[in-house]
Amino acid sequence: MVSGTDRRMDGIPLHEVRLRAVTRLFEHAGEARRLASNGERHSAITSLGRETWSSVWDQTVGEVTELALRQVSEEMESVAREARVPGRVLRRFLPSDHDRNVLRARLGSGGAPLVSALGALDQFAAQMEEATVDQRDALKNWQEALQRAGRRFAESCETMERTLDSELARLRAVTSSLATWKRSLTPVVAFFLIGEALAVWLGLVMGGFIDSPGWFSRVWNAVFG
Repeated sequence: MVSGTDRRMDGIPLHEVRLRAVTRLFEHAGEARRLASNGERHSAITSLGRETWSSVWDQTVGEVTELALRQVSEEMESVAREARVPGRVLRRFLPSDHDRNVLRARLGSGGAPLVSALGALDQFAAQMEEATVDQRDALKNWQEALQRAGRRFAESCETMERTLDSELARLRAVTSSLATWKRSLTPVVAFFLIGEALAVWLGLVMGGFIDSPGWFSRVWNAVFG
């Protein structure tokens, strides 16, 4: 679980995220050991139960999601500065809350193997709570279920990393389109055409080819006397 793939994935420290997840699990394991030594069997088992594993997984997915979106946003902002993209245009490209929710859901779907293992862990945890001192198989089964949960957690992390690869490619395609952004020439062309039309009209009036409207004569006299 600790080693993982040891990838940073373009600046995203996945190894560090995985290390924090394992640290949380070790902390819960330490608490379970303390509770067990005090004879608090139920609390000890619960501290390493489904809720703990699910919470650590959700935190891990959340961290990776935020790190990925932060990385993509920084890349977009850098590209926008180089391409001189206005801020209002950049905001349309930056990841939204919807993008955050979609990415988190897709990364979280990698936890399917862990969910399956936690179902078995629940089963053996219940047996462990009811076991007597002589029923050592219950302890063995529970410990093996914990080990399987650890392996499935590691597998889920690897699946999440592969999913992140494809999701980053999707998000960076948007960054690429931002790099090719060009300011629209429509306002410039429209202004030019209007100016040309006014110049032609003014030439015709001044040349006597068409009658000048009353308001034009008043404006002319007011300005030029």
